[in-house]
Amino acid sequence: KNIVFSDEKNWLVDMHHNRRNSRYVAKDKDCVDPSIRYVARSKFPAKAMSFGLAGTDGFVFKPIWIDGSLNSAGYIELLNKKVLPALDDHYGVGNYILQQDGAPCHTS
Repeated sequence: KNIVFSDEKNWLVDMHHNRRNSRYVAKDKDCVDPSIRYVARSKFPAKAMSFGLAGTDGFVFKPIWIDGSLNSAGYIELLNKKVLPALDDHYGVGNYILQQDGAPCHTS
């Protein structure tokens, strides 16, 4: 049997700024361009969530885009309407094992 791994990813429009890794060296802070010195952030940045599946046979399914966040009810609906039919079409019914990650909505 093929094992299929799943994972989801939040994509944010605003860049994540890491103060530990993004550093600039200058004699005085006034020497640094203000566009570099200050990082603007949105209070509620636009985001999208994608859900991906990859099998041990090397097959990678097209990402499934999700509106908003994923909770337990939404996850079950996603499985029943999109994920399981796609897996059944590719591998045949019962010829795969779906390995979920430990996200709370997967285990509640």
